[in-house]
Amino acid sequence: MIMDENAARALDEQVRACTKAVLREGTDYGHIPGTSGDEKSLWRPGAQKLLQWFGLSFSCERVEVERDDDGRKHGITYRATVYRRLGDAAPTVVATCEGTADYDESKFFQSAEQVKARLRDAEHKWAAKDRRAPNADRWNSAKEYRADWNALMKRAQKRAIVGAVVDATAAGGIFSDREEDDHAPGPENDGPSWYEQAIEAALTFTGKADGDTLYVEAARAFRDNRCTGRQKDHIQNRVRQRQQKLKAAAPVDAEDLGRQAEQQAGGGRGEENQAGETAGWALTG
Repeated sequence: MIMDENAARALDEQVRACTKAVLREGTDYGHIPGTSGDEKSLWRPGAQKLLQWFGLSFSCERVEVERDDDGRKHGITYRATVYRRLGDAAPTVVATCEGTADYDESKFFQSAEQVKARLRDAEHKWAAKDRRAPNADRWNSAKEYRADWNALMKRAQKRAIVGAVVDATAAGGIFSDREEDDHAPGPENDGPSWYEQAIEAALTFTGKADGDTLYVEAARAFRDNRCTGRQKDHIQNRVRQRQQKLKAAAPVDAEDLGRQAEQQAGGGRGEENQAGETAGWALTG
């Protein structure tokens, strides 16, 4: 049955009314940075709300798991079906869409060489900005980045469901078929995000000064919208944990401890506290 002009207009108005009344930016959809017209990307929670608004149901099933030459899982495809139930009649299919995610996408896989290159470039940039020498430890120990398989499954499901809902509700005029992170600000070669680079650095730095710099850098990144508040806190917590481990692993000079003990035994109360704090730094962590 071909939809007439009035019905098409009514459908479009319904989608826009739902977007305004029910969907919440940042939870159900997001604006795509850097795109002309400030395009919006529909997210899975928003797609589910659209289904409820239109009285539709959906199913999502796995279609295929692709494996590489070594037998490892490489990609996955899901198919989403949107349908309408009318009484006791068989469900009427309104739209179907397949969604795929695989390790060919840079958001899911980066070779060790790519990660090192990105970390090296980022370190040189921040070193120049902070007027210090680059720290090679920030990139020399980097390993390949390979996202968890569950991340691919969720992304494939999301792509299938959102695509089917957009088709079923004719929401293509409101929401782009491109994903938000396809155009989000990021490294020029689409390498790991600042947050991923910072996590790597937080786990590998070898000096307290490096940790202090990264701690401050996390605050700057949050201020400049390069990471979320939760990501900032995660980085800073990692830095503190790393510094505690380095402190615990620091070698202790026996003569220094003996000197501290003498001061503690013969000195004043202030010297006792100072010696105890120094010994505590060397022995605890």
